[in-house]
Amino acid sequence: KRISYSAIRDKPLANEEELKQADEELEGLEKEIQALLSKSVAARDSERDSNLRKCQKNISSAQDVLTRFVTELREAHPSNAARDKWALKQVEHEKKLNQFKKQFTVVDEAPPNKPLSEADIFLDDAAVIQEGTKEAIKRMEGIVKNSETIGSNTYEELKQQGEKLENVYLDLQELDSELDLAKKEFRGLLRGLARDKVRRIIMGVIVLGVLVVIVLAIVKKVRG
Repeated sequence: KRISYSAIRDKPLANEEELKQADEELEGLEKEIQALLSKSVAARDSERDSNLRKCQKNISSAQDVLTRFVTELREAHPSNAARDKWALKQVEHEKKLNQFKKQFTVVDEAPPNKPLSEADIFLDDAAVIQEGTKEAIKRMEGIVKNSETIGSNTYEELKQQGEKLENVYLDLQELDSELDLAKKEFRGLLRGLARDKVRRIIMGVIVLGVLVVIVLAIVKKVRG
């Protein structure tokens, strides 16, 4: 049994709760990472190192959660409408995580006892944003291309089903014509059998009459 394209697209995701939970975990970790990086920008030596260690740990945790998020998302059908929403979420989280990794590198490689300027982070963020935008565009192009492929395949399937239904309709018409012809022949056969029966009855009556005449003639002759 084939499932229609609209039924697949409108069907709720079975793992919606898992995706929602992973999304919330990522948002919480991203807030913590952003706060630690902001503190590290103006911090020196020991405070910066402590913040960076916590930040690195959170980035690693966020990467693990993002991997789980992507794995859950792959289980969804590519043409499902709800999947598109979570696919955009995936792009956003990947973009933020890449941005945090770049910022972490800038802060970690900064000379000791020298607070970073906001310009250092801003210029690096611009490069990360540009890179993330390119990746997002590529992902969206993939989603659109995949949707077009599924739509084309669905159209071809519907077209083939339409042709099959048309062939079935023509076969039924042909069968109906053959049944009409068979009915006519059957009625003709019944009429023929009826005529033959009448003929046999008439012949039987004639033969019976002749026999009666012969018997009567013999009886008359014997008596005479």
